[in-house]
Amino acid sequence: EAAAAIDAALALSIDDPALLQARAEIALLQGRLDAARDYATRSHAAGPKVGPLCRRQQETQVQVALAQALQGDATAGARAEAAAAASDACTVTPPT
Repeated sequence: EAAAAIDAALALSIDDPALLQARAEIALLQGRLDAARDYATRSHAAGPKVGPLCRRQQETQVQVALAQALQGDATAGARAEAAAAASDACTVTPPT
């Protein structure tokens, strides 16, 4: 149901980063790893490069890569490390 509702919303607003990220997280829960990675990538391309949504996008990439590593993908570990490092870049440094 949730996936269908978000798909309907995406039909109206195809590049909404929050909707794309929500869809990525649902795809991840459904075990649709390639779709989860694609939605998170699209969300990051269309959305903010700092803040909570950015961190969610990168964490989705980490979780997808870790799941793919468990499935035997030899390059997934490096992708997980790169996404974890990119997540650090999403943090806004407070003013001093």
